[in-house]
Amino acid sequence: MRLIRDDPTEFYVTLEPRDSGTVVFHLWHKSAFYPENAHVDGNPGGKCLDIWYDLYRHAITRRLVWQ
Repeated sequence: MRLIRDDPTEFYVTLEPRDSGTVVFHLWHKSAFYPENAHVDGNPGGKCLDIWYDLYRHAITRRLVWQ
């Protein structure tokens, strides 16, 4: 299963550890930083998303596209 159809080098990531043994990968697509999107709320390019990863099960548990 491929979760991202884009080039991985086009993304920036921030990590959010959770108490439940989960790490959330907040994936920012480079299009979110384009000048024309500077004052646009939400996910202007439709490519930013969160991946929830369970450290105990070694598995992705959620894939959420930003609204």
